[in-house]
Amino acid sequence: EAARSGGINVIAVKDFSRFGRDYLEVGRYLEFIFPVMQVRFISVNDNYDSNNQAGATGGMGMALKNLVYSIYSRDLAKKVRTAQHTRVKNGEFIASFAPYGYRKDPEDPHKLLADAEVAWVVQKIFQMAADGTKVSEIARYLNEMEVPTKYLYHKAKGDNFPCIYSHTKIKLWDCSMISRTIKNQVYLGKLVWNQSKCGIDTGKKQVKQPEEEWIVYENHHQPLVTQEVFDKANRNIIPRSSRKGIKQKNKMFFCGYCGKCLQCRSGRYSCRSCVQQKKNDCQNVSISEKTLHEAVTCQIRNMISVLADKRKAIKKQGKDSRKTVL
Repeated sequence: EAARSGGINVIAVKDFSRFGRDYLEVGRYLEFIFPVMQVRFISVNDNYDSNNQAGATGGMGMALKNLVYSIYSRDLAKKVRTAQHTRVKNGEFIASFAPYGYRKDPEDPHKLLADAEVAWVVQKIFQMAADGTKVSEIARYLNEMEVPTKYLYHKAKGDNFPCIYSHTKIKLWDCSMISRTIKNQVYLGKLVWNQSKCGIDTGKKQVKQPEEEWIVYENHHQPLVTQEVFDKANRNIIPRSSRKGIKQKNKMFFCGYCGKCLQCRSGRYSCRSCVQQKKNDCQNVSISEKTLHEAVTCQIRNMISVLADKRKAIKKQGKDSRKTVL
C-alpha cells in the first residue's frame, strides 16, 4: 500500500528469500508490479538492482535461486512442525499464550497453572451450560457482569495478544467464544495439538484436522471442570448448522456500531449483538436482503460510471497535451 501510494520508491533486502519464498510470486513483483509502480528493488547478496535489469528478474540464475529458497522454506516448515509434534508428545506446552483460565508456570513456561483471576469464569461457563443455559444467555450474563474477554484480559496485563476479530470495534463475549470454550478439551487437563493446519501444507489460512490426527497428552495440567460437567455442557450446545433459516455468516456486510458480521435470517440481514446485550444500538440494525443487494449494486454502478468518466477525461487530456507539444 505504501508503494502504491508513492510513499516508498526503493525496497532493499538482504536476499530474495527475505522478500518472499514463493519464486513465482517474487518474479511477478519484480517483472510486473514494481516496474509499474516505479519502485526500485535491490537485493544485496544476490547483486541485483532493478535499475540495471530493466524490470527483469536477472536471468535464469535468479530464477533458480528463488526456486531453491521456496523448496528450502517448505522443507524447513516440515522440520519445525515435526519438532513441535515431538515436544507436544513429550508433554510440553509450546503455544505463545496460555488458554483462557490458565497461565504459564513462571519456573517452566512449558507447563500450565490455573489462573485464579479468570479460572472461575471458565467454570461458570461450563456450569451454566450444563444447567441448560443457552450460549447466548451465557454471553449476555458475562457482558452484564463486565467480565473481560480473553483479548481484553491479556491487553490489561500488557501482553501482545493478537486479536482474531480485528474488524470488531466492541470486544464482547459472543456465542462463538462461549461455544469454543465449552468444546475445548484443555479444561479437562489435556494438552491438545494439531487440531488445524495452516500455511504451506494446506495452501489456506487454516484447515481443521480430523480428530484421529490430533495429538492429545493426558493429565498435563490441573483440570478446571470434571468429565461429567464437560460432557453435559457439550450435549446441551445446539449446533449452529442445525438451526433453521440461518445462513452462514457473510464476510461482506458488517454492523456499523460494533463491527461484527451481519447474519442473514429469513431474508433479512441483522446484527446478532442483541443476544449479547439487552440494550445496544445494534438492535436497530435490520435490512432486507433484497434492499441491501440493490444498494450495493447501485454503488458499484456509480463507481464504474465515475471511473469510466475519469478514464475518458485522462485520455482527452493526453490527446490535448500531445497536440500542444506538437
